[in-house]
Amino acid sequence: MMIGILSDTHDNLKAIERLASELNEADVEVVLHAGDYVAPFTLPVLAKVECDEFIGVFGNNDGERDYLREKAEEVGFELVGEIFTGEVLGLRVAMIHGTEEAVVEALARCGEYDLVVYGHTHEPEERVVGDTLVVNPGEVCGYVTGRRTAALLDPDEKKVEFVEF
Repeated sequence: MMIGILSDTHDNLKAIERLASELNEADVEVVLHAGDYVAPFTLPVLAKVECDEFIGVFGNNDGERDYLREKAEEVGFELVGEIFTGEVLGLRVAMIHGTEEAVVEALARCGEYDLVVYGHTHEPEERVVGDTLVVNPGEVCGYVTGRRTAALLDPDEKKVEFVEF
């Protein structure tokens, strides 16, 4: 079992295509997307990831939210709004885009979650706060850092691997 963690796709269809191949090769069961798809036309390309469940939140650059939700439904994805909290493959998860660093820290420190996922900074990060694993997968698009990154998480081991594609 693997969880694919991604953020900040920002309409880069070529990068999304490469990412889909990478995630399919890793045999991910669930994809968590921390926002900034930007345009709805990215979702059918993301749908090339062969996973059982895709859960996403909105980012600060996601303007066409109603149409994003509509396209997400068409391809079988769930876009839940600004924040997701729930269980994913046995982990208690909180996910937000991360525009407010204080909110990310509060979620990490509250002790209610095994995993906190965020994006926005475009920089990959993995750290532990108490018993909570905090993961920022970096950016799929590669526009800010010049690196296209995502994260793979083994939920049983709580082990993160960053992939560059």
